[in-house]
Amino acid sequence: MRSSTRCIVLATVTGALLVPLAACESTPPSSEAQPAAGVSPVSERDARRQAEWARAVDGLDFDSGVVVVQSPPGRSDVASARQLMQRGETELQVNHKIPAVEAFADAVKAAPDMIEPYMGLGRAMILKGKTDLAAVSYRTVIQLQPNHVEARVELANCLARELRHEEAIAEMQQVLVLDPTHAQAHERLAIWHYYVGDYGAAWRHVHAADDLGHVMPPQFINQLRGKMADPGAG
Repeated sequence: MRSSTRCIVLATVTGALLVPLAACESTPPSSEAQPAAGVSPVSERDARRQAEWARAVDGLDFDSGVVVVQSPPGRSDVASARQLMQRGETELQVNHKIPAVEAFADAVKAAPDMIEPYMGLGRAMILKGKTDLAAVSYRTVIQLQPNHVEARVELANCLARELRHEEAIAEMQQVLVLDPTHAQAHERLAIWHYYVGDYGAAWRHVHAADDLGHVMPPQFINQLRGKMADPGAG
């Protein structure tokens, strides 16, 4: 029985480009013909990652705007939650994003009334590129503890990453209600007011940051001056 040779075009990924490569393969005799190709390796990898992600967040619901544990334990297991958080930190150190999300999610499920697992879950979500879910995690902390300054700062930063600057400004203003000396909040507010075109407010927060000994980025000050002269100068 004879075999034949035919040329095919393969696609390989180089950076973000698809580069066609000519290749030849030998077709085995009909009695040894192979079955049609199945799912491509790329599709298989995507499917595997989707399955890993689904497993990582299994048991948590983010749709209501706060994290809901679908089957909460009768009693929080604080010790297990702390061990899981440590595992999450270890995974983050080696840039294992989905395993980190899974570890912090498991910590949340172990102790739904603890603040720290949600904060860790928020950080892991940001690194995974899930800013919207990070915001939900921080909102959950605020629901549990309304005066949690760090959670409000991180929520405001998430909103800004999504270009929701008006909401970010409102959230960061709450930070200043809780802590009027929060210099970073003034810096962020100055920048976000610049983005929405309120240059006077931007200058007020620049001066407030200066009064607290916080040095604003010089390039931002130059950009702000290009839009509006410093009303406090001279």
